[in-house]
Amino acid sequence: MERVTATVDLEEAKVIQNPIGGEALRMSSDLFRHGLEVGLEHATAMPDCNVTGTHPLATGRIVLAHLKEGLDYYARLACMELEMEITVALASGDCERAARKRLELADA
Repeated sequence: MERVTATVDLEEAKVIQNPIGGEALRMSSDLFRHGLEVGLEHATAMPDCNVTGTHPLATGRIVLAHLKEGLDYYARLACMELEMEITVALASGDCERAARKRLELADA
């Protein structure tokens, strides 16, 4: 998957969080913001899998569902993605890339 960055500022996250309401309002806005960024990155990188059409409220509801599974959902997802990148690098014989990704994983 090609890495695409999406940026959501804290105020934008709060604007999306408010109409969702309920449990979303009891979660850290920064954590919610990070979830929105990850959701938008994935939707942009894989348009054929973009179930929300990058609609802010639909994306926000998916973020809420993920965070209800665990507040560390996106941290665990980042670790899993790094592990997959290490596997791909090793399979292709790119030991330098695997080593870089391993350092990133240690920091995650």
